[in-house]
Amino acid sequence: MNVEVAPLSSNPYTRSLLAPDVWSGLTITFSFPDNPLDYADYGPGDEIVAGFVSFSEMQKNAVRHILATISSFTNLVFTEVTGSLDATATLRFGNTNVTDAAFAFLPSTDSVGGDSWYSSEAYMQSPAIGNFAYFALLHEIGHALGLLHPHEGEFGDPMPLDRDWMPYTVMSYRSTQGGELGYYNNGSDFAQSYMMEDIVALQQAYGPNYSTNSGATVYSFSPTSGELFINGAGQGAPEKNIVFQTIWDGGGIDTYDFSTYTQPGDIDLRPGNWIRFYPIQSAQLGGGSTPPGLVANAHMFAGDPRSLIENAIGGSGDDDIYGNHIANRLEGGIGRDNLFGYEGEDHLLGGADGDMLYGGIGNDLLEGGDGGDNLHGEEGDDTLYGGREDDTLHGGSGNDILHGEGGGDVLFGGSGDDSLFGGNGQGMLHGEDGHDLIDGGIDDDTLYGGAGNDRLIGRGGNDLLDGGAGADTMIGGTGNDTYVWDDIGDVIIELADGGIDTLASAVYNLTAGDNIENVRVSGLLHLNVTGDDGDNGLGGNGGNNILDGRGGADSMSGDYGADIYYVDHIGDKVYEGVGMGTDRVYASVSFTMSQGYWTGGGNPYLGASLPRFIPGAEIEFLYLQGTGDLDGTGNEHNNRIFGTSGANVLTGMGGNDILNGRTGWDTAVFSGVLADYTITEQVDGSFLVVGPDGTDQLIGIEQALFSDQQVYLVPSTRQDGTPGIDNLTGTSGVDLLYGLAGDDVLQGLSGNDTLDGGTGSDTMVGGMGNDTFSIDSIGDVVTELENEGFDRIISSIDFSANPSRYGNIEAFGLAGLATQLRGNQLANELVANATLGSLLNALGGNDLLLGGAGNDLLNGGSGDDEMRGGGGDDSYFVYEAGDVIVELAGEGIDYVRSGVNYTLGANLEDLRLAGTLATVGTGNALANRIYGGSAGATLSGLDGDDTIYGSNTADTIYGGSGADRLVGNFGEDAIHGGEGNDIINGGTNIDTLHGDGGDDLILGGIGNDVIYGGTGNDTLLGEANMDTLHGEDGADILDGGDGVDRLIGGADRDVMTGGLRADVFAFADGDFAGLAANTADRITDFTVAQGDRIDLSAVDAILGGTDDAFDYIGSDAFSGTAGELRWAHVGANTMVYMDVDGDALADYAIRLDGTVNLAEASFLL
Repeated sequence: MNVEVAPLSSNPYTRSLLAPDVWSGLTITFSFPDNPLDYADYGPGDEIVAGFVSFSEMQKNAVRHILATISSFTNLVFTEVTGSLDATATLRFGNTNVTDAAFAFLPSTDSVGGDSWYSSEAYMQSPAIGNFAYFALLHEIGHALGLLHPHEGEFGDPMPLDRDWMPYTVMSYRSTQGGELGYYNNGSDFAQSYMMEDIVALQQAYGPNYSTNSGATVYSFSPTSGELFINGAGQGAPEKNIVFQTIWDGGGIDTYDFSTYTQPGDIDLRPGNWIRFYPIQSAQLGGGSTPPGLVANAHMFAGDPRSLIENAIGGSGDDDIYGNHIANRLEGGIGRDNLFGYEGEDHLLGGADGDMLYGGIGNDLLEGGDGGDNLHGEEGDDTLYGGREDDTLHGGSGNDILHGEGGGDVLFGGSGDDSLFGGNGQGMLHGEDGHDLIDGGIDDDTLYGGAGNDRLIGRGGNDLLDGGAGADTMIGGTGNDTYVWDDIGDVIIELADGGIDTLASAVYNLTAGDNIENVRVSGLLHLNVTGDDGDNGLGGNGGNNILDGRGGADSMSGDYGADIYYVDHIGDKVYEGVGMGTDRVYASVSFTMSQGYWTGGGNPYLGASLPRFIPGAEIEFLYLQGTGDLDGTGNEHNNRIFGTSGANVLTGMGGNDILNGRTGWDTAVFSGVLADYTITEQVDGSFLVVGPDGTDQLIGIEQALFSDQQVYLVPSTRQDGTPGIDNLTGTSGVDLLYGLAGDDVLQGLSGNDTLDGGTGSDTMVGGMGNDTFSIDSIGDVVTELENEGFDRIISSIDFSANPSRYGNIEAFGLAGLATQLRGNQLANELVANATLGSLLNALGGNDLLLGGAGNDLLNGGSGDDEMRGGGGDDSYFVYEAGDVIVELAGEGIDYVRSGVNYTLGANLEDLRLAGTLATVGTGNALANRIYGGSAGATLSGLDGDDTIYGSNTADTIYGGSGADRLVGNFGEDAIHGGEGNDIINGGTNIDTLHGDGGDDLILGGIGNDVIYGGTGNDTLLGEANMDTLHGEDGADILDGGDGVDRLIGGADRDVMTGGLRADVFAFADGDFAGLAANTADRITDFTVAQGDRIDLSAVDAILGGTDDAFDYIGSDAFSGTAGELRWAHVGANTMVYMDVDGDALADYAIRLDGTVNLAEASFLL
């Protein structure tokens, strides 16, 4: 065969390998001579031929395998000749006893050119992939085709030492980099293929072959044998579980699949780079040296990218996966993986666990998957999906789209006009540079616009919206949101029912309005902050502020400076910190000054550092306004409290206070027993009271009320008994009779008397007037006749008002350690222990029950009763429709158990229906918990984030506005989530569930349920049995679960999962989204064998037609006829396309995950 001059190469590695001459043709014959006469051209007596031994079958098969491999990456075609043609072959293979190893002749016109000879020793007779005999065949066949030893530099410079070793060329005499000449490998640890420099040198000589594996090829390796598999077909196992080879691929969309490996891997798709994935499979080259990796990527020939591998799938270890400069799909799988897309439009999927994804240059798609992931889009217009856990997403440069999805995510848009979507969970979203769209999602999110004119949308949850520099638009949505207004061009949009919202600004002297509930100012100016008729939160600054909430239950915090507060609602609260000035409150309602303050120089409306909340406010002056009967309560500091012209109850609490009742009958209240105090009348007519509460001056106060008794500070007659038996008789005026010890007899006569027998079994007769009796023994006897006034018993023991003994007493109260009180047949006033949780039981009559500071239980019994729980977590029992419950703001979490239809009043949190008559239960604006009774009920949460549980029969449940949790329990329930991001669970039986507004999570539970998502981006889970899921408006997620389900996504892009058994995915006109794989409606688990079908019968197949059906054309191209339906495999997905206008282009599309082979039976047309 003729030879020709080898093509010149500028590559020093290739140049050092190529001999001057190579074969001139591309078809080369080879043979395995079986007779020394086949080598007659060597001449008589040649010692090589004299020691001739023919090739074994193992040698022949190894040669055939190697020549086929060479043909796979070059244009050479090898033809085997036999018999009489053995002597004519270009490549002749024989064994001889004159060599210990092997040698071969380079291409030449001499007849021996191309011959190779191998030792006739037994070890050379059994070549297997990876052993020396197989490696020797690779090496000598390389010589026979024109490859040289790289170290010799026989026809030029030797190869640089960085690649003159076995991992880069089988022609090298070096096992290790820079090592001595010679092979030091373990027995089966030799190169298993031609390596990257061999391949490019032979391609330089004979041209590259791009037809090998030119389709979609998957390369994988066995962790137990090291065998290479191509599209699942084994390519021959090596002698030992070692992987040591180079991959050449001719074209197509190809994949390295290392999913069967559990060790950390380093997978690099760049040409000329190495892949490391399982150290135990690494060849041992001697002296502890190993190759740079297990698999090498061939070089691109002349820059042609067809030979590149596009995709990689990692194993279950912590992998590093690197793409190349074309479009790659990199899947991390299980483990904490690092994925690098580099150039090209890449698709990176992190998989399970916390991964790091870097898109690189190009418009990339990054999906974090499970685990807390960190995604970096880098350059280009990228799309990032965080996944289920707490993720961090960086868009980088370009106009990026970031989706946090589940978990508490942190998103950074970077430069460019970005779109950020928080999803579920408490997210922190930073738009950074550019004009950004920032959408918080359903939870409590923090949104920062950064530079540019941004649009911030809080949606559900209590969000913080800070547009940053530029004229920003901020839309809080539902929840209690906070806005930072720092530019005259900022626009805030709040709906009337959009939660309790806060505005922070240092720009204007503000008046709250436009549905903003809370206002805070900064700086040092003396500003007035005024609210509106709603429940406002007002925050001052370092100046002297005037804060006036106007109508509604307002919260006000002045911060530093001498501040003035106007309180006009019983729910108003004032917060002041330590050392923040001398402050005044003007209150037209009863007010308590000890409401608490924030440490750290901050308050809840200024956004400053707030380490913790301290009980007791730093307010010094309280002025009660108007003519009403108001209560004023101080704090532990030295207060001045001024009453109205009405009957006031003033409590100084701790500190040295001045209590000025002004006109009217006023009462001063002290915490201890009278014995711990001294009362001294002053020359100016005031009284000085010294005791555990401090030293207080009482001006214009008519009576002092202690924990055990009251003292009148007006002229009165007082009689004190002795330790023995006393008989005390009052006058016609106001008498104070104290029996002390002994079995005393006390008679008040007329007048409003106070009778306290002290210890012993006492007899007390009140007479005419409104009398008060103190009882401390079961032997005490009280006598009151009918129509002798409004009388009261204060008992320090548990007490039951037997009508036969106490039938003419109207009011009862508890003191000391007593906690149980039962009334009589009259319309009673029952008063709980002031500090201990009490049980109050009324009988008949229209009663008034008053709780204290403890956790009280109030049972009105029959009659139209009024019950006031006071502080603590109180429980009420309602039996009549006329019962009234009064609870003030901040007085605990209160519970109502009702045997009739009931609507929770203000400041009541929980409701449980009881019995068969209670069938309607309604909440209020708070976050209620509502439970159905034993009969089917209609339960309504109204406003607030409510939790509602149905009964064991059929219920109708309405969540109302707010983020509600609604559970049907047993029975065929109808549930309506209302506005807000709700969680709905139908429970057992056949339920009809409506998400309505908001981004809802709806679970059908057990039974054949019908679910409607409503507006918003909803998640619908059918769970067990045969369910029908309607996504309706919004980008919804539908999962049928077990059973034969019907899924209708509705408008916008929906993701549908049928689950087990044969499901139907139904579409109608207007239900389709985009045309690309990342914008089209998506079906994740379409399975032909399971009987899944796509229902397009409601779609008009021809634009402008009348209910036309689609014409199924399989995977053929559109012909230009309207109404055609086709499918195609696009990357790793299957796309269903519909042409309704006849332009041979898709008008609608549906994405099916995976490569699915569809048939006409897969559709309902």
